[in-house]
Amino acid sequence: MVLALAAAVVAAPAPASSPGANGLLVYLQGDVGSTRPVGLMTSGGGETREIGPRCGGAVATVNEICPSDPVWSPDGSRLAFAYGDDLATINSDGTNLQAIDLGTVRSPAAPTWSPDSRTLAFDAFETAGRRELYKVLADGSAAPKRVTFKGGQSPSWSSRGTIAFVREKNIFKMTGAGTVSRVTTRGGFQPSWGPGGRVIAFVRKAENARRVDPAFLYRYDVPRRTDLRRLTGRPATEPAWSPDGRTVLFTRAGAGNSIILSVAGGGGDLQMVALGEEGSRRNVSSADLQPVP
Repeated sequence: MVLALAAAVVAAPAPASSPGANGLLVYLQGDVGSTRPVGLMTSGGGETREIGPRCGGAVATVNEICPSDPVWSPDGSRLAFAYGDDLATINSDGTNLQAIDLGTVRSPAAPTWSPDSRTLAFDAFETAGRRELYKVLADGSAAPKRVTFKGGQSPSWSSRGTIAFVREKNIFKMTGAGTVSRVTTRGGFQPSWGPGGRVIAFVRKAENARRVDPAFLYRYDVPRRTDLRRLTGRPATEPAWSPDGRTVLFTRAGAGNSIILSVAGGGGDLQMVALGEEGSRRNVSSADLQPVP
């Protein structure tokens, strides 16, 4: 079940790092029991439909390939997502599905688009060991290029050309020239740039938290190194800014289901965005809003 969000969010939708109006919502629909299809859904204008490949069925196999980590391009024309050992892109209307062969790079995750919608950054393995960041042309016309050598995960490419990513349980940033610097010192995961390329949303565990303790949603003004705010009082994962910069979408898991909520960029009451079907044990996660230039 997808619920109407505040008008500012589902108006006419990777973290969404490009400014614009809010368009279609994309999210991953899963199933705890692996007895129903798992796939990508888009929602907007009162209509919800499946888009792209799916996995699952009457009986799910251990090694089947499922889409994950959907993210809209900054121009709003295409979706990118991880798909087994490949990345894939698809038009916003569900046509022109294209796989991007990554060669020897394996298990890609967290794709994010360059500001010109031509390149994807992502994290993956090339050999056994830690995950690193790579870039690849979105049309698949060239082999992926490794851009970190000391570890990197969960990249988010800002509209200003800076990539935020996770290393050593903290958030770092990389400029277009390749200069890397630290953003957080007390932990941080899953960064998502706001559409202006200045503020990030991210998740962080409480200080002295145990491994199993939950993480909470924060925002932070990176250039000014100020305005660190906790936005949620309960656990949150997978933050993604809306293109209009007003809200942050996120996933919350609990009681056998996961749901998608949103909170204003400065904090406040939560709004329901998409809700798993309790009786069918279906989950929804990994939301992103389409930028409409």
